[in-house]
Amino acid sequence: MLEEQGYLDDAIGAYQQALALLPNNPIILNNAGNAFQKAGKLTQALTTLKQAIANNPNNAHAYNNLGNVYTAQKDFTLAKQAFENALRINPTLSTSWYNLAGLQKTQHLYQEAITSLNQALEITPSFVEAHRMLSFLYKTQKKLTKSIEHLEYCLSLSTDDLESASNLYQLYCQAFDFDNAEKMGKHILRQIRSSSSKPSTTLAIPFSLLSYTMDKAIHLSVAQKFSQKITNSISSDVKKFSPTHQQTHSRLRIGYLSSDFRNHPLTHLILGVLQHHDTDRFEIFCYSHGPDDNSHYRQAVINSVEHFIDISALSDYQAAKKINADEIDLLIDLNGHTNAARHAICAYRPAPLQATYLGFPGTSGAEFYDYMITDAIVTSLLHEQYYSEKFLIMPNTYQATNDQQAISEQPYQREDFSLPENAFVFCSFNQIFKINRQTFNLWMRILSKVENSVLWLIEENSDVCNAICSYAEEQGIDAERIIFSHKIKSKAKHLKRLALADLTLDTLIYNGHTTTSDSLWAGVPVLTLQGEHFASRVSASLLLAANLPELVTNQLSEYEELAINLGNAPDRHKALKHKITDNKNNVNLFNTAQFSQQLESLYTLANKKHQNGQKPAHIVLNTT
Repeated sequence: MLEEQGYLDDAIGAYQQALALLPNNPIILNNAGNAFQKAGKLTQALTTLKQAIANNPNNAHAYNNLGNVYTAQKDFTLAKQAFENALRINPTLSTSWYNLAGLQKTQHLYQEAITSLNQALEITPSFVEAHRMLSFLYKTQKKLTKSIEHLEYCLSLSTDDLESASNLYQLYCQAFDFDNAEKMGKHILRQIRSSSSKPSTTLAIPFSLLSYTMDKAIHLSVAQKFSQKITNSISSDVKKFSPTHQQTHSRLRIGYLSSDFRNHPLTHLILGVLQHHDTDRFEIFCYSHGPDDNSHYRQAVINSVEHFIDISALSDYQAAKKINADEIDLLIDLNGHTNAARHAICAYRPAPLQATYLGFPGTSGAEFYDYMITDAIVTSLLHEQYYSEKFLIMPNTYQATNDQQAISEQPYQREDFSLPENAFVFCSFNQIFKINRQTFNLWMRILSKVENSVLWLIEENSDVCNAICSYAEEQGIDAERIIFSHKIKSKAKHLKRLALADLTLDTLIYNGHTTTSDSLWAGVPVLTLQGEHFASRVSASLLLAANLPELVTNQLSEYEELAINLGNAPDRHKALKHKITDNKNNVNLFNTAQFSQQLESLYTLANKKHQNGQKPAHIVLNTT
């Protein structure tokens, strides 16, 4: 019971007391080894589980747990052998099929993982975790119907399964199923609000709720519970390195931690900063725990910093130990609550100061982050009670951009993408899950009032495209006025294609982030409605930094009216586009050198406060 509730230290203590009486009991040894593994004490776990197997060589459960230890140590060969040994002894051990699938998923062997999960479900049809993983794998294959079916089954077993509900909400959004998405969103909020009297079986996913509600108190509560589970899972005697070193090296050591040092929006944004860091005053470390895609972006990051360390093969504790040994002064987690995050690394407290930045537009809710890098628009000081971190407030916008990002010279024409040559092209290249009913209805009203206009979207899959077109026709808009295009891997070509649009329509609750700055860099105006939480205020921050306040609206009716006006007033629209292109190299948004210097100033001020023995506090950078 203690172990299930996350109280691993207490569970380990109880097992150790039992082993003092029965030192060779294979069941107790197995359970203790499992608890050690969950607590991150991998050496003790390995020793204990090997002892359990020595006392009972046919202990399939011990082999299964041994596989989990090797997986945590990133020794995938030995992990696979351990799971196969468990299944050799007991082919009906569904947890071993599940854990083998998890290993295969980590290695991106998705089809093998699906086969293993189906084996697990044949043995244990109600294996919820297996259904969740299958849902994820089908989602990566864009098989949304199958993905949805598995999560719906999870909820049929337990309606208070908030993890499944959160993921299912996002899947409904991706499938453009407004009815079910809205029902699920309401269900999640009811469960969250009632969880104080009746705890849910699982926790809501912070990322999934960003596109449903702007309630900052809800976002903080969900993030705090999610992060507390991470904290609880780490044993107290290794939880914190408690680095208290006074800075003795001549330069401030900054560590960036990310899964996305590759061809990814995160790197598209941060690369320019890495290239502009003042290496006389700062020593930059990049810790990568994501895949190497062999892209030029990956190589550019490596070439831009003094230390690029691939920690993807290290356990969370080993990674934290490496960061601590490097005596990092400020560690910046660029993931936040995103899919590939490894929060446990930061939960070990490898650096004296730790911050979140860029990857997740909201609070971490975690005690192990001191700061978040932000600006006065996305996180007003009036809302500080909804954030667990103190603010490092940039003077213009929080979002980094790269003012050397190339735009292809490919001579794209509208006809290359089935766009009418003389139409007014409204565009949204945001992911489909960001488009809710209110947003799409608004866009349909705009199309209805701008003759010879079309809406240009990114194509997810044919089912989603059909759903979008059907809904448009229900709103009185001919499906032929909705144009879809596939994603382009080349950023330079994507930007060149994007320039064919006339006006980017921002999504309402979860704005475009990189999508918005990309549009502006390509010379395309972006129209936004400033919302109430971080994710719904990003485009406003970017537009103000681009000296385009006229494109930030505060009412739905104002957004609609301005879009219609721009669509029907070619001279006004032309003047706006000229303003963007003429001023692009003179606005704060696209001044990477200035941005980097300001960011470094905040790093220096935060470190100075720490060196003086002061607790983290909001820091507003004054540039006057």
